[in-house]
Amino acid sequence: GSEVFLATVPKGGVVKGQVFQSTMTDVFSREFAEMKIPEGRWRDDIFDCLKYSIAHPFAVIACICPQIALSQIMARMRLTSDGRNAVSLNSRIRVKSVLGLTIGIIMLNALLAYILVLSPQLEVGMFVLGLVLLQSPLLYCFYHMLIKTRKAVRRTYKIPEGGFEGFEDMIVSIWCTCCALTQMGRHTADYNTYRALWCTDTGLPDHLEVNLPADSPQVHLPSIV
Repeated sequence: GSEVFLATVPKGGVVKGQVFQSTMTDVFSREFAEMKIPEGRWRDDIFDCLKYSIAHPFAVIACICPQIALSQIMARMRLTSDGRNAVSLNSRIRVKSVLGLTIGIIMLNALLAYILVLSPQLEVGMFVLGLVLLQSPLLYCFYHMLIKTRKAVRRTYKIPEGGFEGFEDMIVSIWCTCCALTQMGRHTADYNTYRALWCTDTGLPDHLEVNLPADSPQVHLPSIV
């Protein structure tokens, strides 16, 4: 009929016309999924960036638009835009907000470049100064939140520092940004079971929520659909 629902296909997939049995799930319902996330250690090494191929959505986003990747990790951990624990699913950081901010920053950079082209008398040094004044606070906010999120992931899953005690999160986040992001992305999602998506809030199918260690089997954060 015309009813829309979610179904779990058998291992290996199905072909058109094949009949199979599956539990029907309302497409608008939320499923708190167990991601088989290990505690006390990272799921894999920090340099396993291409573990799921060079074209894996999360790996690509982490490289070309790291702020989106960071927001998806924060959403899985149910953090707000300032890094605090969200009181509901709707109060956590949203990818569309970060995407809008990113587009705005790109437009501002383009405007600066346009002004430079129209005003040849404007010194390149002034243009560079404008870029520095614009980008510096943005970079500070990004790395501040990246470090804070990595600490939150380690704290939630009881992962000890591997070195540089007290400074590991800062060093890894600044010097290996893409690696830090992809490691957290792989740790907080079971990509062997669930597919990665490009621009959803969590980088996972919209109906999925990561089941955090603090969650009880019966009680979850409320969500308004």
